[in-house]
Amino acid sequence: MISTRRQMLAAVAAALAMVPTGAAAGPLLRGPRLPVRAADLKVYFYRGGHVVRARRLEPGSRTAIAIDASLSHRGWMPSLISYAPTILIRDGDDRFEINVGGGLLVVNDYTGRRPWQSVRRLGKDEERSLLESLEDESGTSITVP
Repeated sequence: MISTRRQMLAAVAAALAMVPTGAAAGPLLRGPRLPVRAADLKVYFYRGGHVVRARRLEPGSRTAIAIDASLSHRGWMPSLISYAPTILIRDGDDRFEINVGGGLLVVNDYTGRRPWQSVRRLGKDEERSLLESLEDESGTSITVP
């Protein structure tokens, strides 16, 4: 609990230091650099907040290549929002999670000193391609918009 004016000002200054400003507030030039192609991936399909199916994807799979390509696009923004998973892709070593759904690609990156999250809006064709590759490789029916 903040009991003094000095503690309150210190807390406000610390919070403001985390808010991006200037050039840092704009979209990141590059997406997160993650070893998606070489990773042993597991895909979790959620419905109503619960996992309804889980499937393993081989390293170098079509989905891994498509996600790797999506990560290289511009337009990434840091995010402090929690996103409910629809399709969650995790690597076997818990270094990262990728949430695909709702027109967004959300990455939780645990490879650095501190975990961080970034998000990017997917184009319609890009989202459709990702969902179709996930459907083909996982054998799970996905409603593709």
